[in-house]
Amino acid sequence: MQFSTYVGVILVAGLLCDAANAEIDSENDTDVDLKTWIDTVILSNGKIQSQLELTQSTLEHQLATTGKVEEEVKYSNEVLETILQQSGEGNKKSDDFFKEIRGNLGEISSKIDEIAVGPKSLSPHYRIGGPKPFGYPKSCAEYSEDYCEDGTCRIKVPRYSSEEFVVACDDNKEGNGWTIIQKRQDGSVNFQRNWVDYKSGFGSANGEYWIGLDKLHALTTTQGRQELLVILEDYHGNTKYARYDAFEVGPESQRYKLKLGSYKGDAGDSLSYHENAGFHTKDNDGTKKCVRDYKGGWWYKNCLRTNPNGIYYRTEKAAFLGSGIYWRTFVDGNYSLKSIKLLIRPKDY
Repeated sequence: MQFSTYVGVILVAGLLCDAANAEIDSENDTDVDLKTWIDTVILSNGKIQSQLELTQSTLEHQLATTGKVEEEVKYSNEVLETILQQSGEGNKKSDDFFKEIRGNLGEISSKIDEIAVGPKSLSPHYRIGGPKPFGYPKSCAEYSEDYCEDGTCRIKVPRYSSEEFVVACDDNKEGNGWTIIQKRQDGSVNFQRNWVDYKSGFGSANGEYWIGLDKLHALTTTQGRQELLVILEDYHGNTKYARYDAFEVGPESQRYKLKLGSYKGDAGDSLSYHENAGFHTKDNDGTKKCVRDYKGGWWYKNCLRTNPNGIYYRTEKAAFLGSGIYWRTFVDGNYSLKSIKLLIRPKDY
């Protein structure tokens, strides 16, 4: 209750008491001693005054307490705002810190790749008759008399394996330093193989062979940008070529997805149709019908414009449409080519 209201109640009560007493005195016709009445009033006023003083003291104490509470609330709000501000600054610093860590990790990863693979701008390319590299060459674009002879080289690809493997090399009208990744010339090797064979490779580097999808993935993703050269020959002695400037084979998890880049050549661009396709074999045919109908293992894409790993026919006539060594812009699907080679080389060779 507010102080003014409390005082008003007390005064009204006093007046009512006085009126009641006056009424009683009037009814009883009793003489009241003026001095006694005055003393009584003074005493009553003293009690009222004491009560008022006590009430005022209590209210002042309550007001003081309220003021302290308000100050404490204000202080708490200030502390809370400070904590929130510091928390926000801390979060920002944490974000900046983690961004810096991620950036540093990215730089470290790049340095590791440069150490393992070597930066393209500083990678030496060793041509036939050039200086010897240190250790095993990584492709036929590097030459070492210690590791290369009779058209083959023993190479190592650090990201593939610590073991060496043999590849066939080729020099032709498109230049030197080419590594052969596929070769068909006489039908001496069966190319109707399963997934494991195409994954690991088969045949001989001195004859017909397929280098292997795992090796292709390593060769085309760890040694800088690679270009692909396809050399084709029909049964009439006509030779043509197709060249692609950004050849890349993805990992097995992507079915060794094919990338090619831009085309140039005189054989016609039949291979670009197969770009972004996955690889398929007779026991792992994601197309459900292409390997069955066209026989080879290849980057089939509903279904084909080329079929380098199809059936080797010893005459130009194919028994089934597109089932031979087929390049649509060079020969009709009823015909098969006599030979084909797929070769790769660093683009900046």
